[in-house]
Amino acid sequence: RQTMMKTEPHTPGPWEVWENASGFLRVSTVASLNSGNHNLYAQAPGKICQLPRRPNGEANARLIVAAPEILNVLKAILNIDNPSASHPDHIDLKAAWKLGHQIVAKATGGEA
Repeated sequence: RQTMMKTEPHTPGPWEVWENASGFLRVSTVASLNSGNHNLYAQAPGKICQLPRRPNGEANARLIVAAPEILNVLKAILNIDNPSASHPDHIDLKAAWKLGHQIVAKATGGEA
């Protein structure tokens, strides 16, 4: 068992899950279009992990996909790296509660 050391931050979300040609479940970043230096370019999805299709494979993939959102809501609840109340990206406790229910539903594939 290896102890994880704090190193680089995680890959930013959102993440998605899809089945690749080999039948594995692949968790990756969501492909997007970005504009930099007045040029439009596509950002290909980046692989986070790949899971075998076992009885709990889809459930595990949903939980992994929800991880960045779970972390953001938990940080907001604990007031870690949460911008001040006047900032547009601030998440108040009521909003965190609502987002938390939505994320649980996403992670479990159902209602929260």
